[in-house]
Amino acid sequence: MTKKEYLERLRRCLIDLPPEEVDVHLAYYSEMIDDRLEDALLEEEATAAMEEPEKAAEKILQELPLQRLVRRHMERRKKWGWKEILLVILLAPLWLPVFSVVLGMIGGLFGLLIGVIAMIVGVGAVATAFLYTAITNTTTPTHLILSIGSAIMSVGVGLLLLALFFRFTNVLRDLFQRIVGWLKKYIIRRREYNE
Repeated sequence: MTKKEYLERLRRCLIDLPPEEVDVHLAYYSEMIDDRLEDALLEEEATAAMEEPEKAAEKILQELPLQRLVRRHMERRKKWGWKEILLVILLAPLWLPVFSVVLGMIGGLFGLLIGVIAMIVGVGAVATAFLYTAITNTTTPTHLILSIGSAIMSVGVGLLLLALFFRFTNVLRDLFQRIVGWLKKYIIRRREYNE
């Protein structure tokens, strides 16, 4: 395909973006094709060396925030009529339990995060209590060593819980990013099918 055909296909795939953004992306891909032409490739060879315009557009759209993708997608859709509303109501026994399970899972994850934070605070309180006991009740050296050792152990458990907390939040962040990426791909592909 020629450079003009390539850029026109890319323009059609980026229809959801504002015209000025489309022009920026088209200029970038035009320059990439020109670079290949400078390397003594024919125009068809230069465009063949590039990724397909649809794949390039998908990469560009994947970089957009999810809210923007959804808003642009919904703006292009027609308004819901009585048939669509009736279908949603009739299918409520199917989608409502799934929605409830997802909300329950999100609530459970937040509850778990709050529980871990409470455990870290509790361990800190226990360590403080052991250190307070060691400082105020230094009647015997054995008691002093036991209290300081218990405080150090409590601090170690607190640090372990803190490390687990950060690991858990990283896992949640990665999971959230994967879900958002999947939603973006779904919206982009659905848009392609509806055209």
